[in-house]
Amino acid sequence: MKQVRDDSTAIDPEPSWGSCPRPSTALAADDDKETCHSTEGPAAFSPVPQPATEYQKGAAIAHALVLRQIDAGHSADHIAQVQVGAQGAFDDAQANTLHQREWFAGYRDTAADIVETYKDAQLAEAELPSIEAEES
Repeated sequence: MKQVRDDSTAIDPEPSWGSCPRPSTALAADDDKETCHSTEGPAAFSPVPQPATEYQKGAAIAHALVLRQIDAGHSADHIAQVQVGAQGAFDDAQANTLHQREWFAGYRDTAADIVETYKDAQLAEAELPSIEAEES
């Protein structure tokens, strides 16, 4: 049974998981493309937790290790050199399983992203005094 709010918009009191209450007005049909209401079927959300993929597991390890190196005060260049050495031991051709390749891809991609972001932050931080001096 639908409830009606003061603004005369009908709301389903028990929406399915992954959806939000859907107004039953003519205008809502036009807004579907720009809102959380999909006309292409149910949302892909599941309330049951799914196990992490191998890619996500590799990414999590890279995130933890690179952030520890940053917290230890190492420069982005030093961390990049350490990562090249660590990743140099892995060879896609020698990986025994697809899971090993996926894990390493997650590690490699995440480590590279974090190191690149850290380099950008260090460059911006180095440029900050000259920018502040120009503004003064």
